[in-house]
Amino acid sequence: MRIAVSGTIGAGKSTLCKSLSKALNYEVYKEPVAENPYFEDFYSDIKRWAFTAQIFMISHRFRVQMESIHAAEDKGFVLDRCFHEDKVFAEVNHEMGNISDRDWDTYLHLYDSFCRIAPPPELVLYLKTEPSVALERIKSRGRDSEQGITQEYMERL
Repeated sequence: MRIAVSGTIGAGKSTLCKSLSKALNYEVYKEPVAENPYFEDFYSDIKRWAFTAQIFMISHRFRVQMESIHAAEDKGFVLDRCFHEDKVFAEVNHEMGNISDRDWDTYLHLYDSFCRIAPPPELVLYLKTEPSVALERIKSRGRDSEQGITQEYMERL
């Protein structure tokens, strides 16, 4: 079975993924925070890096999701956010003016292409979290680059 854990930043996805992995003996495919070369750039200058960061994230998540599908032939897996959810972040950044209309069209083309290839997870668990609670969690985990995340951004997500 392919399970995706979905939710906003700071919702508790990674924590739930660890618990599910242990309980079900499934492998977890983590969100690539440490491997993301645009993570800090994005939060320091969102307008400049939003499109580039989104392209990195969707392509990375797509690759991981495809790799996990092959691994799931033998056993199940848990995705800490799947590429289908990535569109929410790109859309919010487009609506906020951080991604131009031209770049948004390019993103949608890529997203639609990926959707034709990768099947969605069989189960999606959505963690609903109030923006203020998520912001408190973000601040407490102490990633310097995330400390500038605004209430408005969290509410839109």
